[in-house]
Amino acid sequence: MGITKLIFQLKRDWSEPRELPFSDKEIRFEQFCSFRPGANADDLSMRTENFDLPAEILEFWSHSNGAILFGERNYGQWGLEILAIERILPATAEYRSERPKDFKEGDVVVGKFIGDSELLVIRTDKQCEDYGAVTVVDPIDRRSDWFVVAKNFTTFLAEFARSEGEKYWQINPA
Repeated sequence: MGITKLIFQLKRDWSEPRELPFSDKEIRFEQFCSFRPGANADDLSMRTENFDLPAEILEFWSHSNGAILFGERNYGQWGLEILAIERILPATAEYRSERPKDFKEGDVVVGKFIGDSELLVIRTDKQCEDYGAVTVVDPIDRRSDWFVVAKNFTTFLAEFARSEGEKYWQINPA
């Protein structure tokens, strides 16, 4: 399934908050997905000219310039924020300055997990065999211990949707 269909499916199935199965009478947990309007072609080319971003993340931003995926409505303690394109340069610069020993040329921060300090990074160095790979950056662990969670953004988004926002790489680590 491609990016466009995945976004359509997430909007259809998760725009209205859904109560999670482990909610009870006293504490309710509701998840949702929300999407910003898409970026126009000029913004996409201007904001991403410093990176060789894979086509699927550009396609995502053309449909939604930022999103909250499987956010928790009542307490705001989990979910994934896919950053708007105007935020990737500052987020990547911050990551580079905070983690200089772990940063590699071609790392681009495209998301942040809500409620913890993990980042979603896409590899954009076309000279490397991991071009397009999606990695979850743990705030404490060294790069060698990070999870490469998908070979590309489409696969990541499909798996994250299938697991309904669960960190599937922690449930069944490879």
